[in-house]
Amino acid sequence: MNEQFASEPTALRGHIALKMLLDKFGPYTGRYLAAYPSNWRSLVMALNEELGPCEAARVSTLLRRAKEGMQIVGGSRMPYEESHSWLENAKHLLENRPKRLLTGVVIAQRDLPELYHDVYELGEFQLPATAEERMVASASEFVRVSQTLLLTRPEIGFIDPYLNPCNPDVQKVISAMIEKASKGCCENIRIWARSSEVLRENSVPEIRAALEGIMPKNCVNGLRLEFNFIDDRRSADRMHARYLLSLQGGIRFDQGFQQLRGDRKVDVQPLTSKNLLEDIWKTYFEGENDFSKYCDPIEIRRPAAALNTLQV
Repeated sequence: MNEQFASEPTALRGHIALKMLLDKFGPYTGRYLAAYPSNWRSLVMALNEELGPCEAARVSTLLRRAKEGMQIVGGSRMPYEESHSWLENAKHLLENRPKRLLTGVVIAQRDLPELYHDVYELGEFQLPATAEERMVASASEFVRVSQTLLLTRPEIGFIDPYLNPCNPDVQKVISAMIEKASKGCCENIRIWARSSEVLRENSVPEIRAALEGIMPKNCVNGLRLEFNFIDDRRSADRMHARYLLSLQGGIRFDQGFQQLRGDRKVDVQPLTSKNLLEDIWKTYFEGENDFSKYCDPIEIRRPAAALNTLQV
């Protein structure tokens, strides 16, 4: 999950080649194409402008839609040395020292030395339908598989009937994920949990205190957190599945947002259906449900961090 690939600009000559590649990426697959280096889009456009205005227009439209649909994400923070070839630069990003930044790279068709691992020719590049996986249920792994959504979406939601921020194993996961979101463009986080579960052992003031402790002190854009207590005992939309949700993509976590002992693993998969995503979004974010209101939501706000105090 949350794998990032990069493509050599010269491999994407013609809108058919670009579309074939883009179809493998986006939040519905759980993997993304990094625009690497920072001028990657202009390099792709310059190559296709040589094919004439019609082809250039098709490529421009594909690139715009791919950015809007999160098939393409920024790759400007990845190092790039102009004196080296694109492939030589990308090869370093595939290494595990100190941190592997790319899962694989795509190049135009040509002979490759055997030492190049995870380098694919465009014509033979195949991937599974999604990047679903089994991950260790630790806070760092929750962040790893969801960080693209956390960093790039202005509004996200946690949906989990058992999400009790007073539970230490839940608190560690939610704290790490909200901390990551606070470093990006997220401005609004909403949580829905079942009141009968989270208030079984803790009171509303205790829930508020736990959320105050979880909220980061420094946020790029300021941050609003809303915690909703759901009474779904008589509801046709009874809560069950656990999701991290945004308007443009979502992730389902099999056992919710909690650490598990002994390196136990959980299933995690992207929401692969736009219709399903929109239905869940309407149920929670737009209130198209028959939930009963247990009590008013808890709301906590943090202002935008001053430039001299923010540490990313």
